[in-house]
Amino acid sequence: MSIPSAGDIYIPTEEGYFVSQKWSDLAEMISECYPTLRLMWIPPERRRDEDRKEAYAVVDSHETVDNKPILYASEEDTPENVLVRLWAGDTHKVHPLKLIDMHNEAIRALQAKRFYEDRQEAKELARFMLSDKNYITMRDANGTLVKYDEYRNKREVNG
Repeated sequence: MSIPSAGDIYIPTEEGYFVSQKWSDLAEMISECYPTLRLMWIPPERRRDEDRKEAYAVVDSHETVDNKPILYASEEDTPENVLVRLWAGDTHKVHPLKLIDMHNEAIRALQAKRFYEDRQEAKELARFMLSDKNYITMRDANGTLVKYDEYRNKREVNG
């Protein structure tokens, strides 16, 4: 049995749909790098009539802009390409070789984020196994940070 990669893991949304872990990682990365930007998933019934393929939007949540979308992405786009488009700004003025470099860097950045989070969970699990504490902090299937006690009861962790 093989362990699924981050691209195979899907997180349920409040609307009852499932979003890939890769897109969730991208959303976290965007909010960490650009505090006023957020990646938002648009449910199919709330998408614009002109282009029903626009599944994701990067919005500027600064109070003077009021959630203005600055970038749209379809479900066929990859999180790496969205990150490259965000980094490039106006792709018409960027040299093609620079775009390739940015794409490769975006792939490495998202892989590094997933590796770091997996490594942190592995450290926490090892620390739990080697210590006498009676709880472990991990992310559940929804991506929410929770504490599991010795009886596998869980409770949400704030922050």
